[in-house]
Amino acid sequence: MYSRSPKAFCMYSTDDSLTTPESLKGKTIAGPAGTNLHELLASYLATGGLTVDDVDYVNMSIADAKAALDGGSVDAALIAGPEKNRDVIGRFVEAQKRVAAFMKDNQDEALQIVAEELDLDEEEVREMYACYDFSMDVTDEDKKGFQKTADFMLESGMIEEELNVNSLFL
Repeated sequence: MYSRSPKAFCMYSTDDSLTTPESLKGKTIAGPAGTNLHELLASYLATGGLTVDDVDYVNMSIADAKAALDGGSVDAALIAGPEKNRDVIGRFVEAQKRVAAFMKDNQDEALQIVAEELDLDEEEVREMYACYDFSMDVTDEDKKGFQKTADFMLESGMIEEELNVNSLFL
């Protein structure tokens, strides 16, 4: 869901070479441990065959992570919320809407592009595509899934206080 909720997660860096999960190997990344940011970083790294153990993950608050990035003591910082750049979020949301519309209106071309970029068989991509929902709408089922993750994190000791995920939505 994080890709459907761009206001919730960002990883910032001043190093333009950090563009893939693999490029983060050995880099120092700061952010709050045991949070969705931490979980999403692990998920992102996994797309490149890496784990959090492949980076130097430093547990610190979002504000401290941002300050560490600004001061040059970390390579990347995990930041939640739009900070001062709401215009960037708006542009991202609009771009995401355009991409979704292109995918819907030009499905064959979109799947061909994905297959070529990922060096996969187009039929495999078509089969996988059917398993995904690229809607930007958050449904009641999505919220149930968020709650399940929050409950798991509480039971696993990753968070200390119970979270009602409905409090995250306006």
